[in-house]
Amino acid sequence: MKGEVVKHFLICLIILLFCAQSITAQSTKELINLDAQHKALDQVLKEISEKYKLQFAYDPVLLSKVKVNEKFANSSIDEVLFDLLDQSKLCWNLIGETYTIYPCPQNTKLKKNEFFEGIIKDHESGEPLPFANIVYKDSLGTTTNELGIFSIPIKDQDPCSIKITYIGYYGIDTQLLNLDSQKLHQFDLKRLTLQIKSFTVVGQQSELIEKGEDAGSLVFNPHMTKYLPNLGEADVLNALNILPGISNIGNTEGLSIRGSLPQSNLILLDGFPVYNLNHFLGNISTVNPKYVKNVRLSKGGFGANYGGSIAGIVDITGKTGNRYKSSFDLSVNLLSANMLTEIPIGDHSTLLFVGRKSYTEFLKTYLYNKLFKVSKSKTIIEDIQNEESEASPRFNYHDYHIKYTLHSGEKEKLAFSFFSSADKLDYGYEEDYTFFEFSVKDDQRWTNKGVSLDWSRQHSSRFYS
Repeated sequence: MKGEVVKHFLICLIILLFCAQSITAQSTKELINLDAQHKALDQVLKEISEKYKLQFAYDPVLLSKVKVNEKFANSSIDEVLFDLLDQSKLCWNLIGETYTIYPCPQNTKLKKNEFFEGIIKDHESGEPLPFANIVYKDSLGTTTNELGIFSIPIKDQDPCSIKITYIGYYGIDTQLLNLDSQKLHQFDLKRLTLQIKSFTVVGQQSELIEKGEDAGSLVFNPHMTKYLPNLGEADVLNALNILPGISNIGNTEGLSIRGSLPQSNLILLDGFPVYNLNHFLGNISTVNPKYVKNVRLSKGGFGANYGGSIAGIVDITGKTGNRYKSSFDLSVNLLSANMLTEIPIGDHSTLLFVGRKSYTEFLKTYLYNKLFKVSKSKTIIEDIQNEESEASPRFNYHDYHIKYTLHSGEKEKLAFSFFSSADKLDYGYEEDYTFFEFSVKDDQRWTNKGVSLDWSRQHSSRFYS
C-alpha cells in the first residue's frame, strides 16, 4: 500500500514537471465545446489538453475512478472545471499556466470566484470619483476606473475590512459584512474642509499630490489649488509648476517637463488635445478651474498610443454635472467673471455649462495694468511701441465648456463635451506730424476649439473600456 502511494506521488510529480516546462501561446479564455458523457475524468482532461493546448497536473489513477456525464458548449475553462468537479471531492487551482487538481481539504466547499463591486461618488453632487485608492484585508489594494467603479475578489462570506481614500476627501475605514456579488455597492465620500473654532484651528492635512498606480504618474487634486498663490482664482496648469521637473518657458510658450520643449508634451482635456494653453500673455491658463474634476500627470512610462509626446502627458478630466440638484455659481475677480451652471435632466442625464469672460476691454483694473506692463516687455508689443508715444492696448479673453452626460446605468456613461477659448489683443496708436501722419495697428488673436464624444462601460469585474 505504501509503495503504491509513493508510485502515485512520483507519477504526479513527473507530470507536473513536464507541464511546467512546456510553454503555450493559447489563451485560457478560449471557449470550450466538448462532449464528456459517460467518461472518466482523466480521459476528459486529456482530451481538453490535446484539443485546446491546456496544461493539467493530477493523479491519473485517482481521476480514472471519477465518472462524469456533462456536455459543454461555448464554456470557459473555469466553468468546465467547476462543473466537472462539482459532485466530486476534488478541488483545482491555477499555478502559473498549469491547472492542478487535488483532493479537497476537509470542510472545504468548492466555490466559483466572485467579485465584490463598488462605486465611489461625491456625497454632494453624485459625481463618480476616478482613481480612488482601495485597500482591503489590510494588505491588498486596487483603484477605481474612470467610472469610479472597483472590484475585489471574494472567496468566502467572512467580514472583510476595507479602506477608501481620495485626495481632498474624508476617507472611509469600515468592515464589509454583506459581501453580495450580485449588487453594485455605493460609497459616498465627503469633501475635506477645514473647521475653525474661536482661536483654535482644527483641521486635517490635505494632500495636493498623490502617486498614481503607474510608474511616473501623479494624481493632482484640483480642489486644493485654491490654497496656492494665484491671481484671484485657482489655476490648475500653473499650479503644476510646484512639482519638481516642471516649469513654464517664457510667458506664452507653455509647460516644460524635465527640460523638454513644450511641443513634446500632450495636454488632453476630456480626450482631445489643447494647444494654446494660456490667457493674457501667459498669466492665466485656458482651462477653467471650475470645470476640472481630475488631473493626471505622467512624466514617463506612457504608451505609444499618445503619439510623439516624449516628455509628458497631462490628462485633464472635466466634471459631469450634479445629478441630484441644479446649482449655479458666479465669481468675479479683478480680471474676469466666472460662471458655473449644473442642471440634472431626468434621472439619467446632466447638462453642465462653465463660462469665463474678461471685462478688461471695458474696465482696466490696477491688476490688469500691472500684469500687462510686465508681460509686454516679453512680447512684440515692446518692439512696436514708440518711446515718445504711449499706446492704449485693448485686451480681452474668454473660454467656455459645455458638457452633456447620459448615464445609462452606474456602469455605463456617454458624454459629449465642447470647449472653446479665445484671446484678442488690439494694440495701436497714431502720431500727427507737420507733413504726415504715422499710425501702427496690431491685431492678434489665438483660439482653441475641441469636441469629444466619450463612451465608458464596465463590462465585467475585470474588463473596462
